Parts: sequence; structure tokens; C-alpha cells
Amino acid sequence: MTTSELLYNDALGSRTLEFRIDRRVKYAKNMRNFVIFLFLFYLLQDGSTFKHSFGDCPKIKGFERFDMNKFLGTWYAVRVNDNNYACGKFTFTKTNKTNKYSILESSNDPRIDIAKYYFSRTGELKVTDNNVPASMKIKWHWSSPSEEMVVFDTDYTNYTGVMFCSKTFFVSQTRIFILSRSLNITRANIDQVKESLKLNQFDSDIFHTVDQKKCTDKNSKDTFKIQIENDSLSPKSVGKYLEKKWKENFDKKDCSNEEEESTTGKN
Repeated sequence: MTTSELLYNDALGSRTLEFRIDRRVKYAKNMRNFVIFLFLFYLLQDGSTFKHSFGDCPKIKGFERFDMNKFLGTWYAVRVNDNNYACGKFTFTKTNKTNKYSILESSNDPRIDIAKYYFSRTGELKVTDNNVPASMKIKWHWSSPSEEMVVFDTDYTNYTGVMFCSKTFFVSQTRIFILSRSLNITRANIDQVKESLKLNQFDSDIFHTVDQKKCTDKNSKDTFKIQIENDSLSPKSVGKYLEKKWKENFDKKDCSNEEEESTTGKN
């Protein structure tokens, strides 16, 4: 290659590198805006509802002789202590770690016709005290606070009563659900959970009915889906993604240079 050709290739390579850097800067800005959007959505979806109070989370007795293996599977929210809550369900699965499980919470609001959405988030569920297996702690997305979960009543096959509570600074947020294995629940099962709440000195007249038959499924047509994993958009995961992309680009450039050198040598 002549000197002018080498200079031209160097200049072309510099412009290509500048373009790639500029594209990555724009990508980082877009990702930052997306993170802000998800955070605001999380606050609107989960942080603005349910009961808030100053101080620690309320204490409730866990279900005696609780068996998590019988509890695993999908549970539908049929009663909840918030009038704004529309739809939701929980799925619990076992992991390969001792006393650790996975929890998938999904929710949507079919009342909003102009913007149908299906929101789901995955967390790690851990039994913190083997003597109280019905009391656990959930580690949600890296940007959100951990949450306590207590199963205070269940028959494993039909119904369960669950309390969730998280604390941020001086404010705690309490969510109390009556969950069902099916879309419906009997009056007898509802009364059983309410009686358990009374025995724990909780108000049992707090529940709002959730009509699961009107809820949106994740496969529903024209539904905007948002799924958040534990490490979604975390600094670590973003770093790994960018590192992978950088490596792929440089590998392609090295291969291209080798092919060019090989072609030049033959000529």
C-alpha cells in the first residue's frame, strides 16, 4: 500500500471509531432515560398504593408448620387492602440454593383502555430464620428496597393470606393479600383469612375485591409488556453488555484487518 492509502485508511478508521463512540454515548443517554422511566413507573405502580405508615413494619405471626414445597406455584390475588389495585398474581418456584426461592409478581390494570400494560418483576425469596419458615425476605430489583413476606394462613390448595411490607427511611408500606389457586375463592376461605387477621390484631374489613376474569394476560393483544429481573439495567449488567459489544466490534475489526492484509499480500 502507498503512503496516501495508509493515511486514508487511518483517517477512515479514526472517523469510524469516533462514530462508534458517539453512538455509545447516545446509547448511554437513552439507557439513562429508560432507567428513569422504569423507576418512575415503579413508584407509580407499587409505591403510591397500599397502606403507608411511619415506623417499622407491623408484626404478624407466621403460619405454624409452614411447608414451602406445598406453597410453591401460582397464586391469584382475589382480595387486597387497596382500592386502586386492579389485577395481580404471584408465582413461587424453587431454586438450587438452600432456603432460597424465586418470586414472580405480575400486575396490570384493565381499567386503563388507552394504555394496556403487563408489568412483571422477579425477586429472590429467602427464609431468614429456619424456626419461622413462613417469614421470608424478598430481594427485588437492585434499585428497590427489600420486602418482608409473611404467610399467616393457608391450606396450600385453595387459599392463603400473605402480608408484604417494605420500609424506606421512616416510612413502611404494607400490602395484605388473600390469594387463591384459582380465579375465584369461596366465602368460607375468605372468612378463614379474615379470622386469622383478627387473631393477629389486624383490621379484617380492609379488603377490596379483585376480579381476575377481567385481568389482562401477558399474551393479550396490543399489551405493552414490562419485565424487570433482579439485575435489570444494574451497573454490573450494563457494564457486561457494553464490554461484550466492545469486544465483538474489535474482533470484527481485527478480522477485517487480517483479511485486508492477506489480500494485499497476495497482490
